[in-house]
Amino acid sequence: MPSGRGVFGIQIAALILLSIAGLAYTATVDIVWALLFAGLGLLYGSASALASARGLQYLVAVAPHAALMAAGIAPLLLGLAGLGASGSSLTLVTLLVGVPTVAISAYLAGRSRSRDEVVSGFLAVSVTVAIVGIHVAARLGYWAPVSALIAGDPLLAGGLEALVVALIGVVAGVYAATSIVIHVYQRVDPDDARLSGARTYIHDAAVIAVIAVVTVGLVWITGFIIQHVLLLLPAIAASRLAGSARHAVVASIAVAAAASTAGTAAAIAVDVPPAAGIGLVLLLLTGAALAARRR
Repeated sequence: MPSGRGVFGIQIAALILLSIAGLAYTATVDIVWALLFAGLGLLYGSASALASARGLQYLVAVAPHAALMAAGIAPLLLGLAGLGASGSSLTLVTLLVGVPTVAISAYLAGRSRSRDEVVSGFLAVSVTVAIVGIHVAARLGYWAPVSALIAGDPLLAGGLEALVVALIGVVAGVYAATSIVIHVYQRVDPDDARLSGARTYIHDAAVIAVIAVVTVGLVWITGFIIQHVLLLLPAIAASRLAGSARHAVVASIAVAAAASTAGTAAAIAVDVPPAAGIGLVLLLLTGAALAARRR
């Protein structure tokens, strides 16, 4: 019988093969989609591992809603400015509004004695602002692609956007793998980590930046609904497969990449939105990881 490390290697190899199969099929349909969803897997797997290591589940709940709010008012802002609502302009305005919102909400929730109240209030405000923004934009005749905001629309990303997502995904993966021990250290003993000279403020900013990018920057592509799943489940599955922090990062990225690529291929095959295929495959992989751990 293989050792624990041997079993882990087999599991990761199986996930990699699943990713390759999904990429190969997607590339026959659209090479840009293959590149895009490979990058998404790297990004969400890295963000999920980092958020779990730091205990930032509250920020995982907040960030997609910040993205929803920013994206909900982006068409209105572009329309009022007399600009067209293309994929690039929508993403840019969403980032300009959403990233500072994520940073501010993380600061307020992290330092509040009643974090749940801050998070609950922010969620209520963000949803309300998003709905009002979409409604006003529609009434004024500005284009507001609601379906893309909810279910995602990869067609809004061109070749350059897909390449940027893939490159950022590689950078996020390398950062997560090389810094995960420090993030665990900061969560377990933040005062000692701060005194150790580990430059904790840089890692604090980095993890918030990664979460902001995968939510605010990608909401028009992935859709709002699936983001919660993509941020939570890879780390949960990884915790059942891995025996160390570094292995957990590898497993989280492998699970997210397999779900992103194979899920997209499945969605293309049955003609449903990619978010639906990704969510289904991710749920199946998580269930398999839970079952394997129980055995």
